[in-house]
Amino acid sequence: MNRVGMVGGVLTLAMLAFATGAEADGVAPAPVVEVAPDFGVVHWTASDSLGEGQSTVVAPGLKKQCPIGRLFITNDFVRPTVAANTATVGPVAYRDLGAAGTNAPGATKYSTINGSAKVAELDFIGQDHNLAVMPNGDLIYSLAMMTKKNIFPGGVKPWWFDKTFRIDSSVPQPWGPGVRVGIVTFKSTDCGETFQYVSIIDPAATFTPPATSGLPTLNGDCAFPQPLSPTALKGDNYDMGGSDGPWVGVDRKGQILSIMGCYGRNEPALVIGIPVKTKDEPAEDYLGSRVNLSVVHSSTDGVNWTYMGALTGTSWEGAAVVTGDKVAILQWSG
Repeated sequence: MNRVGMVGGVLTLAMLAFATGAEADGVAPAPVVEVAPDFGVVHWTASDSLGEGQSTVVAPGLKKQCPIGRLFITNDFVRPTVAANTATVGPVAYRDLGAAGTNAPGATKYSTINGSAKVAELDFIGQDHNLAVMPNGDLIYSLAMMTKKNIFPGGVKPWWFDKTFRIDSSVPQPWGPGVRVGIVTFKSTDCGETFQYVSIIDPAATFTPPATSGLPTLNGDCAFPQPLSPTALKGDNYDMGGSDGPWVGVDRKGQILSIMGCYGRNEPALVIGIPVKTKDEPAEDYLGSRVNLSVVHSSTDGVNWTYMGALTGTSWEGAAVVTGDKVAILQWSG
């Protein structure tokens, strides 16, 4: 999976042709990747704008819809609409690789991203996203998402919920309460022609680790809010919590892994019911210490996720791979 820069509405692509040689001693050789120049271009309209993108390839022979392989490119300025009975065309572009041994790619087409009634109150999708391919050719398309859904049984909400809003020009003002950032995942089983909503990792949920891990349970800590900026809505309110730059990827064995940095702050200390300012933070800050964690989940299908534990530090666009009974993490911390 590679990050691809896009400038001026045109993205120049290189064709990836995969070939393998004869097996030696029963061990399959590593794939040989040939890069052919001038594979073509993918166009988005000027009104869409262009930012960061992701790319991946479904290799030949994995899916009947793309028997000679298919290249995918995303554009983070074109985002899916996730509501029920909606479909978005444009966030993911693709081209068939062309006949073997030639430089004749197929025409540029765009995946259809289908919404779902299951994502109630999930109205906004962020720009941070990942696109990965599984060993069988299924595609996993995961994006940062904002939700304000009340997931708490019996209506007993946590201390931050009714005070947390998003103050930003991209959403109605103010948007909330209870807003936080998690991960929404769409999956394609037809070589990227359509994607269906399959799951949400909500930072406000309770994360229970495997019984043998010895790790503590997180009770929504990753959704805790951040302080408001001096120019934002004041009073007893907080800014959106949760993650920033979450990462989702697939390792060589087909294990799907996610890393979600927790950028919020703990509950403030109270003196006679009044929040106490944090001494080492700006004067407007009435929240407690930083959560300062990154939570790791795994999945075999993108639908059901298992909490594997948390690391110290707030990872932004990290990476992970399973090695035996451990998970190795590349963590960008801030």
